Amino acid sequence: MRKFETAVIEPSIKLREAPVFKEELFKNRRLFSASFAGKVQEKESVFILLGVSMGTKNLAMIRDQAENKNYYCALGDNIGSFKVKQILRDKVILESADTTLELVR
Repeated sequence: MRKFETAVIEPSIKLREAPVFKEELFKNRRLFSASFAGKVQEKESVFILLGVSMGTKNLAMIRDQAENKNYYCALGDNIGSFKVKQILRDKVILESADTTLELVR
């Protein structure tokens, strides 16, 4: 077994004091800017397809989150500015003058 010598090392360099934090330099500055400052164009649909009834007359149950209402719609019915264009087993297609929405269950 070896013996290790221990020695005390005297620091020859004096440590500098830590810089003083000046809060007033940062208070009114914008440190982090947003990478995208524009408005978000895409927003979530306000309509949710709750269910579909397939039969002699296909019906769709659609929830309007903005109005907090449920609609029971058949082909050709209107929900706000949208008209029900197609009712399928797993989706409903709504159409307005400039927009087509596909609601999927």
